[in-house]
Amino acid sequence: MVSADILKVREFMDKEYEKVRIGDTLSSFIGKLRNKDFQEAVVVDGKSPVGIISYDMLIKRRNVPLYAKVEHLMMTPPVLSPENNFIEACEILLSSGLRVVPVEEKKKLVGVVTRRSVMRVVPQVEEIAPMKAREVMSEKPVVVTEESDVMKVKDIMNRYDIRAVPVVNERGELIGVVGLKDIATLLLRDKERASFGDHAGRKERVVIPVKSIMHRNPIFVGPGTTLGEIADLMIEHKIGGIIITEGKKPIGIVHQIDIIETGANLAPREGVYIQISGADDLREIYDELYEMIEKYVKRIAEMSRPRMLNVHIVHHHDHDGTNYTIRLRMNTEKKTYYAAFTEWNIFRALLEALEDLERQVLKDKERAIDERKRKTRL
Repeated sequence: MVSADILKVREFMDKEYEKVRIGDTLSSFIGKLRNKDFQEAVVVDGKSPVGIISYDMLIKRRNVPLYAKVEHLMMTPPVLSPENNFIEACEILLSSGLRVVPVEEKKKLVGVVTRRSVMRVVPQVEEIAPMKAREVMSEKPVVVTEESDVMKVKDIMNRYDIRAVPVVNERGELIGVVGLKDIATLLLRDKERASFGDHAGRKERVVIPVKSIMHRNPIFVGPGTTLGEIADLMIEHKIGGIIITEGKKPIGIVHQIDIIETGANLAPREGVYIQISGADDLREIYDELYEMIEKYVKRIAEMSRPRMLNVHIVHHHDHDGTNYTIRLRMNTEKKTYYAAFTEWNIFRALLEALEDLERQVLKDKERAIDERKRKTRL
């Protein structure tokens, strides 16, 4: 075992990775990823990393033609140095929202840190490996059934920023799982057929049920499983999340990002680390959103000590019109709290989610007080 602040990026970065050049087309990028077990690639200009391109970006921008250049879709990434430590790598992965971050030395791409490369060393990190699934899992996971429409599942993944969804039967028992890559492969195949005119004259979209693409042998563990064991399972089965069950029913999921967030949370800091993602198009109201968040964080801090608050904003369209979904995840010294709310008014959605978070903390505080009183009476 090794301490997280001693483990250096050069010790766990990947030296094998996929890359595309700045002038390559999306079609060539898709071809490379299909032939290998990658979902993202580094875009290079000469020897320097200049961008990241991924399946996610393709799914969210279905109207982009396959002959378009990768530079039109890529994101400009932060970069790591080989001398950064494990905690710093987790912070960069968390704050950027990327699944792969280039490692640069002397303006040259020398490797990448991915969520998977972090998982490989988690069993060695003494602060994280012994922790239990129940301490970090995302509770009450969104689930779908075999008959759910694949396109609606894609919308769920976009709305909640997740890459895998458990499939349950009518009794709520786990029977399978559907992943983002399964849907991406289907959609990209559909896009390619459309490019050659296969969809000419088709007016109605064909509904594809989840059962046609889901995996029927999902990997699942109990809430007492350690993060070291979970990370090993993720690497062994090449998956990004492990379903947590009680009996046969899913009660949570541990995603790679949950473990990475735990690593970032090891950084010594004063106050609360607040991360807002999905707000790129909301710059004109960002300050108002942050002010609301800060107000509730101060109120919550009077009852419990928050260390990290992640605020994820999704702007989406559904049958009710345009809506915002706000998802909150707050780490305290003793527990992780979750809240989510969907509303057409972004301020209302944020307010409802923050108030829900505050109610949960207050409820736990009152429960702790009652427990202390009970013990005193004994």
